Amino acid sequence: MNSELNSLYEKFNQYKDMNLSLNMARGKPGKAQLDLSNNILNPELLGNYKSEDGTEVRNYGVLDGISECKRLYSEILEVPEKNIIVFGNASLTIMYDYISQCMVFGAGDKPWAAQQSIKFLCPVPGYDRHFAILEHFGIEMVNIPMNSEGPDMDMIDEYIKDDKVKGIICVPMYANPNGITYSEDVINRFASLKPSAKDFRVIWDNAYCVHH
Repeated sequence: MNSELNSLYEKFNQYKDMNLSLNMARGKPGKAQLDLSNNILNPELLGNYKSEDGTEVRNYGVLDGISECKRLYSEILEVPEKNIIVFGNASLTIMYDYISQCMVFGAGDKPWAAQQSIKFLCPVPGYDRHFAILEHFGIEMVNIPMNSEGPDMDMIDEYIKDDKVKGIICVPMYANPNGITYSEDVINRFASLKPSAKDFRVIWDNAYCVHH
């Protein structure tokens, strides 16, 4: 038995001495499987399909986004790279998923589904698909009128005194459907909001920030 155990230790140490760096995550295709797609890609353009940190970009992984993409969006959005998460191309999917998580797990307080009669502030006229998400989860919508500067911030300041008001969902640049862009004063007031609800969230759907 001791000789068998010693043999196993010897093999184990041999593997350790190889200094391998193995990704043992479940479900990740191997290189041979990934190479099956090479004929529909352009290897001359894409090179070895590796990002600068060595990540194989054809595979799963990198939960917060490829570093080069984050750096690109950092320059476009003027937001620090560490504050950027790269998802897919559909902001509505992200918002639906986020509201769903808040309903089930909460956002710093009890799950929204466990709280009675929660509300969201909705600049109007606004984006019907935002409203559809809130309607789907049974969240009461409170209309906030728009003016040439953005939503009426005095009304918002009043409504957020109610801890049942859990957030606001808006398009700050070229807003649907009237094309209004929020003024610097409105944006500063958003940043200075002091809501009663500790799980208040601003969903800032800046989908058109580079459309000009």
